[in-house]
Amino acid sequence: LSTGMVLGIFAVLLVGGVISEALGWPFVFYIFGGIGCICCLLWFILVYDDPASHRWISGPEKEYIISSLHQQVSSEDQPLPIKAMLRSLPLWSICLCTMTHQWLVNTFIIYTPTYISSVFKINIRDVSKFHSIPPSCLRDSSVPQLAQIILSAGHNGAERCLDLAWDISITHRYASLLLGTSRGLAHSSAVLVPIVGGFFLNQDSEFGWRNLFFVLLAVNQFGLIIYLVFGKADVQEWAKERTLTRL
Repeated sequence: LSTGMVLGIFAVLLVGGVISEALGWPFVFYIFGGIGCICCLLWFILVYDDPASHRWISGPEKEYIISSLHQQVSSEDQPLPIKAMLRSLPLWSICLCTMTHQWLVNTFIIYTPTYISSVFKINIRDVSKFHSIPPSCLRDSSVPQLAQIILSAGHNGAERCLDLAWDISITHRYASLLLGTSRGLAHSSAVLVPIVGGFFLNQDSEFGWRNLFFVLLAVNQFGLIIYLVFGKADVQEWAKERTLTRL
């Protein structure tokens, strides 16, 4: 899932400028929005709730999956520990760190093409190429700032590995709830980033970019410090479950 998301971003950045220059920027949304609708339809057609109702897997494979599920450990019904979750500093550190990281991602996605186009005077077709190619390809470029920006974005891969593991590591049975909550809070930065960026760029076009990147640095350093101080990798007491083994 995450690999497909990253490949999708790469594809949009690579050809988005070409489509925008040839057909106009609305067609970028029409084309990739249409692809998203097609993928949604394929999901409803090909994905099932359980192996018993799946029509595309073989009989032996279905029996193997069902028998494996019958032997696994199942948990008793337990109420959601809302108060304990709200008091959990490791949980809040994950939510905050996810939000600060998404601030970085949204800043790059929203402002990098504009930055390259306005500061370095590169046309929109070439902006999409610079925005999607690996930073190693820019080692001989006359604008090393582009390599630095793309290299910093490339380091998100290391954070992405941690991002997918820490929800499960501290919560286990509530990992899906924490994942949805942290991502919901994280994507609120998509509203805040344009507001902050617009404020700086409208006030001072020359130093606005510098101030925007300084804010980005401060936000991410704050998230890092919070996670280093309060973050944990152990299952929290409120997330541990009483188990009943079915044979």
